[in-house]
Amino acid sequence: MARRFFRLQLRWLANAYELNDRKITKDCIRGIMKVDDSRLARRGGVKRISASIYDEIRAALKARLEMILRDCVTYTEYRNAKTVTVHDVVIFALRRIGKPIYGFDPETWTPPKKKQQVNNPDGDDDE
Repeated sequence: MARRFFRLQLRWLANAYELNDRKITKDCIRGIMKVDDSRLARRGGVKRISASIYDEIRAALKARLEMILRDCVTYTEYRNAKTVTVHDVVIFALRRIGKPIYGFDPETWTPPKKKQQVNNPDGDDDE
């Protein structure tokens, strides 16, 4: 009787260990709440939002992010690097899909203008 109970205990512990060891994957896109979706829509000029549109927004956002991240990882692996840089995202990935962010690449970057010093006619630096 004691052996049988011991075997059941071991079997239960093994199953519990397997359940705890297994990583449960969940859809992280659910972390984007309705408030975030409505904020994006308001910024785009939308006045009213249907309740059924939120899942569509999440699906479109997820597809767009997957496409951008796939390109970023491809460029990073090609460079034999482990870190995704701004250039991978902004210059290469976004330019490839036709939505570049201007100001990051040498073609569209303009250096800031330097302030001109005003010469004091008295020659005194102290005011």
